[in-house]
Amino acid sequence: LLYQLPPRWGANLPRLERFLGAVRASRHAGRYHAIEFRESSWYSEPVFDLLRKHGVALCLHDMQGSSTGRLEGGPFVYVRFHFGTQKYGGRYDDARLDDWAEWLAQQARAGLSVFAYFNNDTGGHAPRDAVRLRSMIEGTRYETLVASLEGMRDRKDRTALLATISVPTLVCGGEEDAVIPPERLRELAAAIPGARLTIVPGAGHLPTL
Repeated sequence: LLYQLPPRWGANLPRLERFLGAVRASRHAGRYHAIEFRESSWYSEPVFDLLRKHGVALCLHDMQGSSTGRLEGGPFVYVRFHFGTQKYGGRYDDARLDDWAEWLAQQARAGLSVFAYFNNDTGGHAPRDAVRLRSMIEGTRYETLVASLEGMRDRKDRTALLATISVPTLVCGGEEDAVIPPERLRELAAAIPGARLTIVPGAGHLPTL
């Protein structure tokens, strides 16, 4: 879920803390949450500390006048591309996208989930730029892919967060899955309140695909 603040709203820590507390207490607490600021006074360590405390990511973006840059430290990475050659428009050049692709790949290697979106534009550049960015990331060298898998293997154990999921959940896996074996699936399902478990006979990894 993405929350967007208007450009003229300056930093207000008490209000932000009340809002994040309400999000945490809501029925959507188990989902990914990101917040997008359009005013640069929000970019400070006290704000970042609050976001980390409540498990909310800062939406990174390149809007002129309030661009975030490539800030790190959230529970996942959420990027919105707004400015190709002009506000809400224009094609991103290869150099800019290549820089982002490398940085996003690094975040994935660190074990973070990565989400990237291009703002719609009248020229139709957004879907083409999205395809180009994905191709750049997928074209990463073999060594990078190995490092990415190692990052996933070594990332922090977040099993305790499963108990906060409050939406209907189906845990699905294959009977012959060597990556996430059935016994691990049963542990995951037991940790999520009200979750259903389905183990597909004879299937391996990613049976849903």
